[in-house]
Amino acid sequence: MSDMTTLRTKAESGDSKAMLDLGFAYLDKGDLKSALPWWEKSADAGNKDATHNLIMTYANPHSGVTDGALFLKWLKKLAVEQGDGWGKILLGTVYCGTNRGHSVWIHTFKTDEFASHKNPDEGIRLIEEGLTLGENDLNHHDYSAIAYAYYWRNGEGAENRDMNDLNKAICYQEKALARAPAKYVTLTHQSIEAFKRELESIQEST
Repeated sequence: MSDMTTLRTKAESGDSKAMLDLGFAYLDKGDLKSALPWWEKSADAGNKDATHNLIMTYANPHSGVTDGALFLKWLKKLAVEQGDGWGKILLGTVYCGTNRGHSVWIHTFKTDEFASHKNPDEGIRLIEEGLTLGENDLNHHDYSAIAYAYYWRNGEGAENRDMNDLNKAICYQEKALARAPAKYVTLTHQSIEAFKRELESIQEST
């Protein structure tokens, strides 16, 4: 009995890990179209890895199946139904709707792709909820997206900035800097300095 046949038998019996692995087996053969339904079945059965694969696939501009609605559908499942911390943070950046959103989606979808879902306060709530579930796996892009979510919470213009939000933006951008690949170090450092100058300006005017 071939590995594919064994996997299919387990998958068809309801084994969510086998569903996930069967999807990868199809992907290894270059058949993404056949992989997706098995990942969807696995995700619906509660497998977070499958849900994550769907999110990344539908947000990948090179996958051939890029789809904002499906990206958001599976992201909501990961964040809300499956209670995944990283999923909550990523969904929070979508709801914040900034032009410095998370790298997973900002390079694929325009910021107005999810305009009808924009809800900065809910976005911040999800981000903070996600952070309480652990920060061990967060990278430079995660922290930078969080920083800009706080920075843009009240929209454009320095007159809309809140000092607490600016302090949090600085805090998370400093965490981003500590994890930044070399090519992002200068840009990340410059943004921190810009945040600090704006904070000082607000403090001086109060």
